[in-house]
Amino acid sequence: MADDSIPFITSLWLPLLATAGASFTVLAAQALNQFRKEHRQRLYAVGYMADVLYKLVQSELILQRHTIGPHIEATKRILAGDHDLLELTLNTDEFDILGAGPLTFMKLPEDHKLLVGYDNIQILQAFDALLYFHADDTNRLALRDFVQGNLKSKMQFLELSEDHQADVLNTYWDYLRSLEHEGERLTAFAFYIIVPMLRTYIGSKRFFLFNTRSISDTLDKVQSLHGQYEDFVPGPEFFQKTRDAGIQGAL
Repeated sequence: MADDSIPFITSLWLPLLATAGASFTVLAAQALNQFRKEHRQRLYAVGYMADVLYKLVQSELILQRHTIGPHIEATKRILAGDHDLLELTLNTDEFDILGAGPLTFMKLPEDHKLLVGYDNIQILQAFDALLYFHADDTNRLALRDFVQGNLKSKMQFLELSEDHQADVLNTYWDYLRSLEHEGERLTAFAFYIIVPMLRTYIGSKRFFLFNTRSISDTLDKVQSLHGQYEDFVPGPEFFQKTRDAGIQGAL
């Protein structure tokens, strides 16, 4: 009787074990696919951040070198008494700059952002801060309004007293210096905060099985901008100097 029960038990359990094994295989495959999917979403998000970072930094440094920097120097020369440069700038409407607004970018999918945020919320916070710095258009619009009211008409400007002309030019210079500072803040934030954070993230063990080369290459391109535009990139002590300057430093 006992011997007869063995085949019965075997016939009962074998299908159950086979079903359980098949179910486990399916679950394991699903878990692996989910693992791959989520890590690829993480890498897509970080790759997107690196690409946006490169475009923003390159755009800002080109603007600083070819527009804001030269106009700061020109305004200093005009304030120092270069009347020929003043005439040229008024005749060619060179005071009126920065007509185009900030670059715009598509938004990252929320599920991609959440995955990165679960790993390191500071990366998302830093990237959002970078986008905010770039999108803040207050000073650019104020400069353009100021130019429209004070520096668009050569005749109107030259009719002002010398002191009034100097006040207008000093205000224009102040706007340019504010835009220069904003550019320095953005580039310093990119080079000294975001790039190291992204390198550390993609270099972590969680991505050991995944190819992160393209992201590393993009971050290298960002870093190469530092050398190409070194005269317009502040040093690592930028934020400390900013914090200690002015009233805050005095207090």
